[in-house]
Amino acid sequence: MNELTAARTALEARSDRWLHVMVVVTILVAMGVVIEVWATILEVRDELRRGEEIKWHHILTFIGAILVAAFVGLECIAEYKGGDIETQLREKNSQIEQLLRQEAGDAADAASNAKASADAAGVASGKAKREADDVAKQAEQLRVDLAK
Repeated sequence: MNELTAARTALEARSDRWLHVMVVVTILVAMGVVIEVWATILEVRDELRRGEEIKWHHILTFIGAILVAAFVGLECIAEYKGGDIETQLREKNSQIEQLLRQEAGDAADAASNAKASADAAGVASGKAKREADDVAKQAEQLRVDLAK
């Protein structure tokens, strides 16, 4: 059981580490989107200063950036909430494990007590049988003596 608990703890630590990696990578992606949007803003500003119209690819870049930023943010929230849920699940599993261990210990104690009671009953019944056999022998002897 200790080996399973140690393995579970190691897996939980690895899972937590990868969750942190996912959060960091998500933040880096968000930073990349911000840099790309900033660069596009600078391009649009320069084009407007030169009297040019805003190009369609800049509009599409903004729309794409908004979508990426929105869903990267949602992903970050989902990862955070999912991590909380996983932590709560681990805590509940640990509580269940403790209850099962306690119940198993109680069952082992009850079985031990039942065995002790059965052993005591066996000793008592053996003693009662010996006494009954002694009484039966005495009764037989009395019957034989009376028959003489």
